[in-house]
This record gives sequence, C-alpha cells and structure tokens, in this order.
Amino acid sequence: MKWAMALAVVLVFGLAYLDLLREQRLALEDFTSEQTALAQSYASALDAQLRQSHADSLSLRQFFETLVSPRARASLDDSSTTAESSTRVLLDDPSGSWISYSAGAQPVDHRDGPSHPEVRDLLRAMRGGNPGTMLLGRDASASLELGARRSVAAYFTLELT
Repeated sequence: MKWAMALAVVLVFGLAYLDLLREQRLALEDFTSEQTALAQSYASALDAQLRQSHADSLSLRQFFETLVSPRARASLDDSSTTAESSTRVLLDDPSGSWISYSAGAQPVDHRDGPSHPEVRDLLRAMRGGNPGTMLLGRDASASLELGARRSVAAYFTLELT
C-alpha cells in the first residue's frame, strides 16, 4: 500500500511537471506571436520613415543612426532605459555581409558573416522575406552584445531602394 501511495505522488508530480512544460511552451508561443506582430508594425513604421528620409536626403547610415538613438527607442518603447541596451538593428546584405546598430554605439560592419550558428540561421531566416521570430540562446545573444541571456529576435524585410 505504501508503494502505491508513493507511486501516486510521483505520478501527480510528473503530471504537474508536464503541465508546467506545456504552459511554458504556450506562453512562449504567445510571446513570439506578439513579437511577430510588433515586427510587422515596426516594419511599416520604418518603411514610412525610410521613405521620408529619402525625401529628406538622409543617407542610410544617418537614418539608422537616428533609428537606434536613445530618443527614438524611447518613443517606440516607454518601458525603461534598458530597452536601449537590449535592442539591435541588423541590416543584412545579400552579398553575405551585415551591419549591426545599437543605441549609443558605432555601427559594426560584419564582412565575414556571423560567427555564431544561431545568428547565421537568423540571417538566413531574414533573407526568406517573411516576418517572424527566432529564439536565440545565451551564446548567440552574447555574440550580438545583448548579454549572456536568451533573446527573442523579431525580424522583417524592409526593401531599401
């Protein structure tokens, strides 16, 4: 009888653990779908800003420097100043090089391509042309100078003509 009670307790804890895993997966799916919607609306806003910058004769570099400035980030995200340090804008060139922009830092030109495999996968997904999200592990996030933590990358295509 005692072993049956112990087995029942283990079974209940096992089911609770499986339910926890399911809830975590669902929460992450909700979060990534929200990030995808945010990326799509961000793409629309950037497209409008980019068209205006062409009309104002701003260079692409000037446009993206203003885009990642602390003031621009504050207008997009009122949550806190940590948004500045946790935002990267990646520009991918079909030739294989890419540029990363972040608030308060000089743009970094990556001519040799990304060194981390997850970042390579992200750029490959970006080249697919559809908006989406990708969960990056700690090492991939650190390679983008986001700190050694997991990050959600929301991406979209913006035609630069």
